[in-house]
Amino acid sequence: MEAFFPKVKSVFAECHCELDKSDSNEETILFRHRPYNNYLIKFELKVFFEKLQKLADETPELRERLYISINFAQLDDGANYNIFGKPIPRQIGGYLDYKPRLHKIEDVAEEFIDQVNRDRFVDFKYIEVVFSNINDV
Repeated sequence: MEAFFPKVKSVFAECHCELDKSDSNEETILFRHRPYNNYLIKFELKVFFEKLQKLADETPELRERLYISINFAQLDDGANYNIFGKPIPRQIGGYLDYKPRLHKIEDVAEEFIDQVNRDRFVDFKYIEVVFSNINDV
């Protein structure tokens, strides 16, 4: 992972990339979108997965499927009220998991758009990607 992680950081310069400290195998990278002047830049999901596809194509050491988890904020569908009895939205977390074939990573963006509840979706929190057996690089 020592040689692979800097390559990932250079490909995803617009994201904040960090190794997941809870992963003892050091195969998990978390991608968060980076704020610019205290404003979050619109996260382009399709562009992210195009870059991930290109990275996988250029890394012959990747032989196993990637595990991808898209974590996002969404509105709770339950009734929430403030102290005045007015209904208010409450954000909760959500996630969708994928394990695509190495040549079909780009399809994850389309699948996510099809599966997520558009009426409740707020924003992305982070994307977790597990590069299995990448420590062999």
